[in-house]
Amino acid sequence: MAIFSPSDLTVENVKSMSETLHEGFFRNPELTAFHDIQEGIVAGKEMLIFQNHTGLTGYNRTGCSTTADANFAIEDVRKVWTPKYVGDRFAECYDTYIAKFFVYGMKAGVNKADLTATEFAAFTEENISDEMKNAFLRHLWFGDTAIAAGTNNGLSAGQLKYFNAINGYWKQLFAIVAGDATKLTAGTELETKNAEASTSAQKFDSTTTSGQLVTAALDQMFYDADERLTDKDPSELVYIVTKSVFDQYVRERKAVSAIDASYMRVENGMRVATINGIDVIPFTFQDRMIKAYFEDTGVWILPHRAILTTRKNLVIGCETESTLGTLEPWYSKDDEKYYVKYGAFIDAKVALNNMIQVCY
Repeated sequence: MAIFSPSDLTVENVKSMSETLHEGFFRNPELTAFHDIQEGIVAGKEMLIFQNHTGLTGYNRTGCSTTADANFAIEDVRKVWTPKYVGDRFAECYDTYIAKFFVYGMKAGVNKADLTATEFAAFTEENISDEMKNAFLRHLWFGDTAIAAGTNNGLSAGQLKYFNAINGYWKQLFAIVAGDATKLTAGTELETKNAEASTSAQKFDSTTTSGQLVTAALDQMFYDADERLTDKDPSELVYIVTKSVFDQYVRERKAVSAIDASYMRVENGMRVATINGIDVIPFTFQDRMIKAYFEDTGVWILPHRAILTTRKNLVIGCETESTLGTLEPWYSKDDEKYYVKYGAFIDAKVALNNMIQVCY
C-alpha cells in the first residue's frame, strides 16, 4: 500500500509540495517535561530503590546493656526493566508517483527511482518522525502486555501489536492503586463524569463551572498525597492531566477571575496552568488515544485523568535518548524502492509508588 493515495493528484494539480497545505501535527510536551530518561537499557536490568527507614528508635537507656536495637530497618524495592524493541519500516516505489505531481521533485535519468533527498522524502520523513513519537508514547503510556481485543477498549485483534509490547504507565498506575487505594483520590467530579453512560454525557461543559468541581479534585489530590510527595518544592512537582481536565479547570478559573493570564503561561508552545504553585500540564495525547481506541459500548474508558507526581518519577528506559528521535531512510538499488525505518528499545517505569497520586 502506498504511503500516499495519489489517484487524483495528477500533474495538472500542483507541481510542488510548497503549493499544498498540510493539516499539521498534534503538539505533545517535550519528553523531559515530566519524564526522566535513563539510558543504557537494552535488556533485563534491575532498578534498585531504597525505601525510607522504618521503626522506632531512641529511648531512656539505663545500665550497661550492649543489646543492639533491631527496630531500625532500611528495606529496598526492586523493579526490573524489560525493554522491547519497538519500531516499524516503510517502503515506497517511485512508479506509484510517476504520473503524479511528485514527478516534478524526482531525480533525473537513471536516478529517477531514488526518492531520497527529494521533496517527497522530506515530507514523508517529517510525517513518519511525528508518527514515531506517537508510537513510543502509545506504548509508554497505554502499553499492556495482556491487553485483549474489545475488553475495556475498542481494539481489533490486528491492532493489539501496537499496544502490547510493554506495560506502560497506566497499567502500572492501576496496579499501584489496586495495591494501595490511598493513591487514588476518589469521589470527585472526574470519577462522576467518567462513570456516565454515554460519551456525550461524559463531557464537561461551561454549565458545570459554578461548583469549581475539577479545581476541588486537583486540590484534593494534593492533600491526599503522601507527605514525601507534597513536601517537595512545587517546582519539582507536576500535574499531568488530560486536555478535558485542563480545559475544565481553565473554565472554572476564568469563571472566578475572568482573567487567565495570572495563572496560565505558554511553555514550549504548550499552555500551562498552576494550582498550589504546581504546574498543570495538558497531555492531549491521552485524549486522542482514549477517543480513538478506548471506547467500549458507547462510552470512553476513563476519559478524564489526572496524575500528581514529580518530574522525575515517570522513567523512560532506552539505549540512548537519540534513538527515540532517529529515522533511517535509504534507497535500495536491488528493488528500486525507497525505505524508511525507526526502532528503539524502550520501557516505562513508575519509579516510586509513594510519589504518585492519581484521580480518575
